[in-house]
Amino acid sequence: MSGRFSRTIYVGNLPSDIREYEIEDLFYKYGRILDVELKIPPRPPCYCFVEFENSRDAEDAIRVVMAIILMVVV
Repeated sequence: MSGRFSRTIYVGNLPSDIREYEIEDLFYKYGRILDVELKIPPRPPCYCFVEFENSRDAEDAIRVVMAIILMVVV
């Protein structure tokens, strides 16, 4: 792959009681996860960065999440 896409995705608007293993449970099926950087600020919402082994896995995760969001909206 050309490196056009990042291996890291941003996930926002997370609940304040979210845990790293829950993020991993959501995204492991799209590829090998190298790192989850969970940010829990003093004021919500929480957010995280999920780094995959390759950019194709990150793209797959984004596509599926966007499709789910579109299905909920429509």
